[in-house]
Amino acid sequence: MAASATATQMAAGATKVVVFDRFDQICNSIAKRAFETVESNGRQLGHESGDWFKAESEPLPPLHAEKAPRDTENQLRTLAESLESEVRLCTQELEARNSEIAQQAEQLRELSNRLQHTQDEERRHIARDLHDSVGQVVTALGIHLARISQIAADPESRKADSIYSSTPRLSW
Repeated sequence: MAASATATQMAAGATKVVVFDRFDQICNSIAKRAFETVESNGRQLGHESGDWFKAESEPLPPLHAEKAPRDTENQLRTLAESLESEVRLCTQELEARNSEIAQQAEQLRELSNRLQHTQDEERRHIARDLHDSVGQVVTALGIHLARISQIAADPESRKADSIYSSTPRLSW
């Protein structure tokens, strides 16, 4: 039973790793697109990406005050929406896999119970067979001992050869 629990845990761990790897890929893709957007907008406004990073907290005055913020805002909104949709997809995939793992764990539990029940039934069957066989052997021994007692009680047949030859042989 412990081996089945370990196997279930290992399968669950492998699924989590795959989902987290996929999530990391999505985050890296979004970060790359965001960097490219900032870099391209910076060039459109006459700045290199290095200038953006040097300025840190100082806002750089845009050359096209009306158009640039709206475009950037739309691009960021689009990126945020795509991130949300990808996160929803990953969440659904994770929930589906968790459900599948729970289902597999239940099946494994049922199979383990069936196996244990079958083993118990087989053990009982073997015990009955052994009990019957041993009972037969003990009965046969009792009969042979009674015969030997009869022969030993007879004064004419007290010789050991007589007792030995008149007793049937037991075979296992």
